[in-house]
Amino acid sequence: MRVFRKICFINVALFIFLFTSCIKDDFSLGSQYLNSNIRIVVVDTCTVKISTIQSDSMITSGRGIAWVGKINDNYFGNISASSYFSFSLPYFNVDTSAIFDSLTLVIKNYSDFYGDTTNYHKINVYELNNVVKLNYIGYLYNTSKIDTKLKLAELNFMPRPKHGKIFEVRLPDIIGDSLLRKFINKSTEVKSVTNFQNYFGGIALIPDNSENSLISCFVVKDSAISLHLHYHYNVLGKADNIIYVLADPSLQFNHIEPDKDNPIKKTLKLSSSYPDHRVNSILTGNNAFIQGLTGISTILEFPYLNDLQLLGKTVSISNAVLTIRPIPGSYNKTTPLPDSLSLSILDESNNLYSSYELGLITDYINYGLNTQYSTNITSLMKNQLGAFNRDKKIIKLGLPGSNKSFALKRLVFGNGQNLKNQAKMELKLMIYGTN
Repeated sequence: MRVFRKICFINVALFIFLFTSCIKDDFSLGSQYLNSNIRIVVVDTCTVKISTIQSDSMITSGRGIAWVGKINDNYFGNISASSYFSFSLPYFNVDTSAIFDSLTLVIKNYSDFYGDTTNYHKINVYELNNVVKLNYIGYLYNTSKIDTKLKLAELNFMPRPKHGKIFEVRLPDIIGDSLLRKFINKSTEVKSVTNFQNYFGGIALIPDNSENSLISCFVVKDSAISLHLHYHYNVLGKADNIIYVLADPSLQFNHIEPDKDNPIKKTLKLSSSYPDHRVNSILTGNNAFIQGLTGISTILEFPYLNDLQLLGKTVSISNAVLTIRPIPGSYNKTTPLPDSLSLSILDESNNLYSSYELGLITDYINYGLNTQYSTNITSLMKNQLGAFNRDKKIIKLGLPGSNKSFALKRLVFGNGQNLKNQAKMELKLMIYGTN
């Protein structure tokens, strides 16, 4: 005989889970179970403790992506992104009769963006005061910065992120002509990569102060960012020529300037003073946040999971599904959601146990109400039921470990007290006997 009933825990469940949880029981009795009864219980909402972490810094060098622009984010306030890069020594074979024409900077728009791509935007081009130098372990970070010289040029452009559009801006002739003279004379400054980079430190792409609605993405590989040194000969039979000075992808990084006066950023900054660097989502308006380049990620914990064992003599988890739903209104066409999330399972010492990705499921029918990231984590929850101390695991949510993880796309979702969209854990339990 099978009897189905729905029970809403009010007092006991409040004590066990610190929330009102709806449970469906399916009782099965049969000779195959002798005198034992088995209950199949579905817990619609298991308590998830959610915290946000603000990392001190994020590695942004050598990723092949340049982020440039400024945007006024609804949650994080003004965010500014600049990119710095140095160049490799090019191949050259120039006769003394070569005549300088022009020096241009060529950059290629990438498919990613953050903000409004329907208007013209301005980027300022500066010469670096020094070559880009990685630290002793070979990295630079979103907090790194290099001094610049006077502005060389302004790039006014209409973004075309889906078409990979190439933009070109002319740099001062005095720089190009001087550089061509070095190549013609085979001067000391162009006899080695080190000499060349010490002579010409590189370029910085910095957003104009008038910008506040777009951070663009540019490719930094192959010839996607390069200097084109144009010259010609007045000798019959010799055509116009170009020396291609390519950006060195390993010597490029992005600097991100957050809004230090933003209330949420101020609260997250407090995480550096906490032993575990976690800011409870209660302190951030019952919201949790994820954003790549600014180093913001989320920790999920299940503090009352072991209390499920009070429901019977033997309790096991047969299915566990984690669902993350973005807050309505926190994203749109100009500030789109990340395509996927990275779910990392860590121990209490932050050592990586395992990881995988959650894909975005977009709801185009119900005005986005069911847009979500969802994944089955049954094996993890089975392992965690009854675990204590060092055996306990936590979940860290961030952006995937590809180039996308260095993007500025963000996710805002709610904790259990948020009435809009909550992070939920649904558990299916097998309960044997009663206590």
